Amino acid sequence: MIAEKLEREVALRRAGIVSAGDERRAEAERKPLLDHLAEFKAILTARGCTPAHISKMYNCALRMLNLCGAVRISDLSPSKVQAALGKLRDEELSARTLNAHLRSVKSLSRWLWRD
Repeated sequence: MIAEKLEREVALRRAGIVSAGDERRAEAERKPLLDHLAEFKAILTARGCTPAHISKMYNCALRMLNLCGAVRISDLSPSKVQAALGKLRDEELSARTLNAHLRSVKSLSRWLWRD
């Protein structure tokens, strides 16, 4: 059964029905979003960002993902992010803090899209 599945996948790729990019996106979707966040943190470290910046980006993004209830990439949507910002706004956080949270989740999603 496994061999048949692999043969079907290869045949679909050869026929041009499924591209390598489609496969990469499907694989990324299967991975939990927290694993992607850990990779994002490693990328920030590799770029030479300061530990304070990395910590702030990671913690803000983690908080936003938890407020959104996002477990997979497909769970993350602009409407859920806005709802999460509304929850933070209800806590009477400053505009600067709200923007930091928004920036962190936007940076994560941009990195996910590019990578």
